[in-house]
Amino acid sequence: MQKSPLRILFSIIALLIGGVILTHCSTEKDAFLNRSYHDVTAKYNGYFNANELINESLFQFRESREENYYEIIPVYQYPNSDESKGLYAPMDTAAAKCEIVIGRHSMPKKKVGRYSKSEWCSWIDDNWITIGWSQFYKRDFESAMEKFEYIEKQYTKNDIVYSAKFWKAKTLIEIEDYFSAEEILLKLIEKKNELDELEKEEKLNLKKIKEKLSSSKKKKRKKKKKKDDDEKIAGFPKGLENQIYPTLADLYIRTKEYNKAIDALNKAISLKQKREFKTRLIFILAQIYHELKNNAASALYEEVVKRNPDYEMAFQAKINRALAFSGSDNKSIKNQLLKMLKDDKNIDFFDQIYYALAEIALKEDNRLKGIEYLELSIESSVNNAYQKTTSLIRLADLYYLERNYRKANEYFETTMNVIPKEHEQYQLIKAKNKNLADLIQQLNTIQHSDSIINLCELPEKEVLALIKDIIDKKREELEKKQEQKELDALFASNDFGKTGSPGTSRKLFIWDQNLRGLGFNEFKKIWGDIKLEDNWRRSNKSASSLDLEVSSTNDSLVQKELSIDFYLDQLPCGDEQQLSALKDSLMNALYKAGNIYLHKLDDPEESISMYKRVSAEFLPNEKAIAGLYQLYIIFKEKNKLAESNSYKSTIVNDYKNSEYAKLILNPNYKEGQRLQQQQEAIDYALTYQQYKNNAFHKVIEACSEIIKNDTLNSFYCKYCYLNALSFGHLAYDTTYKKRFELALSKTVKECKGSEYYQPAKNLLNRLRNEQSLEAAKAGKSSFIFDNTAPHKFVVFFPKDAGNINSIKNKLSNLNKSSFSKSSLKTSNQFLNSEDQMIIVQSFVNVSSAMDYYDAIRLNKGALKTLFKDFSCFTISEKNLSVLYLEKNLESYLTFFNANYLE
Repeated sequence: MQKSPLRILFSIIALLIGGVILTHCSTEKDAFLNRSYHDVTAKYNGYFNANELINESLFQFRESREENYYEIIPVYQYPNSDESKGLYAPMDTAAAKCEIVIGRHSMPKKKVGRYSKSEWCSWIDDNWITIGWSQFYKRDFESAMEKFEYIEKQYTKNDIVYSAKFWKAKTLIEIEDYFSAEEILLKLIEKKNELDELEKEEKLNLKKIKEKLSSSKKKKRKKKKKKDDDEKIAGFPKGLENQIYPTLADLYIRTKEYNKAIDALNKAISLKQKREFKTRLIFILAQIYHELKNNAASALYEEVVKRNPDYEMAFQAKINRALAFSGSDNKSIKNQLLKMLKDDKNIDFFDQIYYALAEIALKEDNRLKGIEYLELSIESSVNNAYQKTTSLIRLADLYYLERNYRKANEYFETTMNVIPKEHEQYQLIKAKNKNLADLIQQLNTIQHSDSIINLCELPEKEVLALIKDIIDKKREELEKKQEQKELDALFASNDFGKTGSPGTSRKLFIWDQNLRGLGFNEFKKIWGDIKLEDNWRRSNKSASSLDLEVSSTNDSLVQKELSIDFYLDQLPCGDEQQLSALKDSLMNALYKAGNIYLHKLDDPEESISMYKRVSAEFLPNEKAIAGLYQLYIIFKEKNKLAESNSYKSTIVNDYKNSEYAKLILNPNYKEGQRLQQQQEAIDYALTYQQYKNNAFHKVIEACSEIIKNDTLNSFYCKYCYLNALSFGHLAYDTTYKKRFELALSKTVKECKGSEYYQPAKNLLNRLRNEQSLEAAKAGKSSFIFDNTAPHKFVVFFPKDAGNINSIKNKLSNLNKSSFSKSSLKTSNQFLNSEDQMIIVQSFVNVSSAMDYYDAIRLNKGALKTLFKDFSCFTISEKNLSVLYLEKNLESYLTFFNANYLE
């Protein structure tokens, strides 16, 4: 079909215009056509596409992120250090797009006067701030701060200057410079209010000014207008105020200034926000009121539910409403919770529902029902470590407050098996558990010693009768076990696969997914998370080949346990030395238990009973006198002077040469108590002086005591490092050399962030280098540890692992997208005639190589199973050459684990 002449003409004109635009849109020439072309290109090629990529990446991150509702949820869902590594690729790509646009389309041409500008392409500043955002989300805060400060200085008359200040404040919050961040945010609010007032005044005066101006005045105004334009002030960006108040709330929540956070949240909620974000803010406000035990929390949680958020937030709001409710009528809330238990959709949340029911029962003073619900919560909590921890702590604390220390100890011990280390109460629970464990140990010693001593004081006839009862119970227990063993054998001999009636499905357990799921949950309830390995059920996983020998030994022991002589031989009756040792053990346990009750558990009543008994039964032993002194102090503090003076009189008159008598009689002796708070500093100074005096064995002894028993000591890391240095001075002995390495490794592991981390790390690197050199000289190993040498990342690819190119290409693509600035190269080489290695090179030292190692290990994308499927490691160039020669991968992996994985 022939085109009309008119259409041909239009096509030619369009081509000519397009050609002119493409060839003449210089960034040097300030013309409408040039500006329009560069504006459109800068907006869509850079800013728009980059923001689309950033927003999509953040959306995916938020979708995969699990919210921790056991703490006040964050206002903004930002990635942590590990999570940010998964955003490197899209953020680098977004920044690269903007950098290209800035390079190609920036029109920097300074002018003054009415049309003063430093940049004529109006989207260049937006591209700069987008680069800052990408670096912010990568947690590269130093680079992000540089971009925001550059915008602040370069674009003073653009509204983006306020956005730059705002993001600068957000960056300061992330690096915990809260004071500077707050100052910026408050100044932005002040500026917004100031500009709003100016705008109101201009609107009010505009009409009056127009009416009063004469023609001559209009000329003057024209000149004045030009002057005003020269002093132009940037307008406040639309919608920025809506972001400032949530950011202020975020800051105040982090600093735990909850009253200020409440004000900021209320203001943020009153402003225009996206529905989902506003619901989040309301939920956070409810959490803060809940934390402050303010009744307003319940109504706010109810409002969250009405706003129809995602299922989990709605569920948490319902649960928290029940926990926060303080009214007298709990019936409707209880009914709602019981109804939720009937919904299978809530099966994963039953532990939280039971916990809420327990709290309601406890508020109603129904202790037994509360305990029942807490036990159900613990039992039904399979996958939620935080809820299981919360329920266990609640139940343990109930028994603790009732002074049922044995029960409390059981639940605190269970708590320590499941509590995440990052839990805010971890250290407190650890301390309570240790205190109670120490107490129970003493009480068990008291109980055991008492029973043996009392048994030895009985007539022989009664002792034999008691032993006979024990044997009868033991025999009955063994008979029951034998019956069960026979039943198990009978069950095993049947065809398990042929169970069920004829004509029905005969699925085995391992192929029935429903049964497997139920079995898996039941297994986790009983055993927790167990590593897959042989003999998993045994605490001592010795070889199963020894089972027959162990069984034979056990049969022999059983026969002994059924004989009277077996028990008589264990009794120390008639052996004065053994009985004396047993009584000493009883005395020490009584005194230690008294101290734990008094100083660790704040239970003076129980301590009194222990001190009274030790002083009644073991005087004039020093521990018994110490018991009298403790009783004197306790009753004096209770203002029971008659009892206090009685114990004082006994000590001063009967044991006047004791240290405790001197302490009572000398008023200045008590002055030493005032210096107790400085004792840790004094103790460390003494230990350090011993170090300076080369008394390294004494230093190690003192440090080991603190490291083992006093992890909360304010000088803990100093002790760790001093302990390591002392071992270092003794390292000429090979035994101490190994302990030197272990002590340094412990310091590095436990004191990250302290001033002793880096010195310990440097020493550890140097030591491992020296050890590897010595091992090489001795022929024990061919590998040398050198933390400063260039390194490579290696994936070992065995012959039967499939197509190597698939993994290689995935690594190569990741390197291009996420590590483009590192210029990494990916290749593959044969280790031997069959197995290959994928090699990524090169990294300047161990630190950069291990950063890459961690980034790959934490990758959630195409390489998420790499570490599970293959052996991955970093290696220096020299060690790689050795590996090629020796072809002993296991030897290198052992070396890698010992020297690289702290």
